[in-house]
Amino acid sequence: MQETLVLVVEDEGIVGMDIQRRLLNMGYAAPEVVATGNQAIQRALALRPQLVLMDIRLKGDMDGISAAEQIRRLLQVPVIFLTAYADEDTLRRAKVTEPHGYVLKPFEERELHIAIEMALYKHRMESRLRESERWLATTLNSISDAIITTDAQGRVNLVNPTASALTGWPLDEALGRPFNDVCHIIDEQTRVPDRLLVATALAKRTNPVLDPSGLLISRTGDEIPIRYHATAIHDDRDDVTGVVVVFRDVAEQRKVEQELMRVQKLESLGLMAGGVAHDFNNLLSAVVNNVALLKMGMEPNSPLYRRLELVEKALWRGTELTQQLLTFARGGAPVRRLADVSQILRDATDLALTGTNIQPVYHFGPGPCLAEIDVGQVGHAIHNLLVNAKEAMPAGGITEINLEQVWIQAEQYPPLQPGQYAKITVRDHGVGIAPENLERIFDPYFTTKPRGSGLGLATVHSIVKRHDGHITVESTPGVGATFAIYLPTAEGSISDIEGSMEQEKIVSGKGRVLIMDDEELIREATGALLEHLGYDYETAKDGAEAIELYRLAMEAGHRFDAVILDLTVPNGMGGQEALIHLQAVDPQVKTIVSSGYFHDPVVANYRSHGFSGVVSKPYTIEEMSETLYRLIQLDSSGKTT
Repeated sequence: MQETLVLVVEDEGIVGMDIQRRLLNMGYAAPEVVATGNQAIQRALALRPQLVLMDIRLKGDMDGISAAEQIRRLLQVPVIFLTAYADEDTLRRAKVTEPHGYVLKPFEERELHIAIEMALYKHRMESRLRESERWLATTLNSISDAIITTDAQGRVNLVNPTASALTGWPLDEALGRPFNDVCHIIDEQTRVPDRLLVATALAKRTNPVLDPSGLLISRTGDEIPIRYHATAIHDDRDDVTGVVVVFRDVAEQRKVEQELMRVQKLESLGLMAGGVAHDFNNLLSAVVNNVALLKMGMEPNSPLYRRLELVEKALWRGTELTQQLLTFARGGAPVRRLADVSQILRDATDLALTGTNIQPVYHFGPGPCLAEIDVGQVGHAIHNLLVNAKEAMPAGGITEINLEQVWIQAEQYPPLQPGQYAKITVRDHGVGIAPENLERIFDPYFTTKPRGSGLGLATVHSIVKRHDGHITVESTPGVGATFAIYLPTAEGSISDIEGSMEQEKIVSGKGRVLIMDDEELIREATGALLEHLGYDYETAKDGAEAIELYRLAMEAGHRFDAVILDLTVPNGMGGQEALIHLQAVDPQVKTIVSSGYFHDPVVANYRSHGFSGVVSKPYTIEEMSETLYRLIQLDSSGKTT
């Protein structure tokens, strides 16, 4: 994937270099820093960046706001203002340029990362909307809007092909009929017919609502949302000779608007979710590890052991909640691998429906259906749909799970690029979804269930979007609901699928491990866990201390066999920056990245960021033991990792 190119505009050289370094750490391309508004415009035209980080106060006769306005006008590139100034006048001027973000100095690297990803995503959505609008305008110009004209008595004398298709009235049958017989428009809220549309235009009066909206009731009874207006036709003497009514179907336009509103809601939720879930995962990590250690010192049949098992299950339920929250957090990516979609469907179905009165019925196409996906996320999405189906059929019944490979044409589903997709369909025969709720079911926190959280279907929607996919829903109350998920397929064969289905086991080892984490509870719990596994350890509260301990150990001839680095350290050096310094001290250093942000791009692609392994908080003792054993015992013995 091509790197995102960011142009940094900052007149303080040291500050600019620091921002450039942070961008590189986050995986962006930041080739240069410019100091003036004129240079910013020139370099933006030359480099064509995907985003501009702009300081407001710049040297020279052009400040950052003026430069941003010209860059937006010339290139339509998103701009984030990165400044220490937040006074009302500055904010008022900055808003005129329609920036995609406003980050105040000093800032956290994570804060900047979130702002950049939000700006890029919002810009992509706006670009898609503009493209959709241009496409719609071209289409309307080529085939025209729906048009019906009448004579001075309000009788139809022209119906164009688009109007015929929408109303169901061909021209030969509509000619001479009263307009209201052919074009039946009602108010969307009150459902009162608009029978005075033509009469008002004939009387030379103007409708008080410009381009009003309503529902067109077609000849077959279909209800089509439209925008419409009527204009009187005048002759040379200014006498009214008839009326032209122009209307257009706005169903697709509304879907785009609703999609943008949904994205905005998810962005707001993501800001909150990332921080809350990260802190919660840190706490869970310490508690989970201590509970696991306590269990190891007890007899499995003892009452206290069983109590601890209940505590452990409750803690992992809490982890599931943070996973749902982090699904919405910005800046992350699925941890993809080649997988068999049919197997994911069967596993998710077994988990959701085993022991219930719901009978799954599979309809799978011939041959394997492979995709590059995050198996856990997609499985979670399918599980949520099946739970939804189960709750829709309290008396039991059949749920159909279909899988086929389909080719999507250009503009068939505007969010999707043309190509081959795996189409997953989950169809229940339950109570269905009320029409007024159908457009809101993917909104965060919207639920019609007394005990629902409103995150289930919103989670499904977010997971599908992160996999460059699309989800649709159709439902008839009392008949059931059908959800269809489209995911891009991938080349390969079943033999190419990596990963073992063997159950994780606790593996003991030996060696020296350095633990870096800003939370004392986690340092103590992880240390106790490593000690139980047979390792010696030391701890550091931030990256700077870890680097010093590692350097001293190297000088004393007792190097550490592995270093566990917390990715995010508030008010201190985090794991990504510490890794660079550790590699300078020892190019052979083995590092494990650990984070509560388990969808952070560094966690999702840890090898490309220089780490040797990864454990996401909270992690099990089995995960930690296997990771350390692979890095220390297997690697040191010459085996492949």
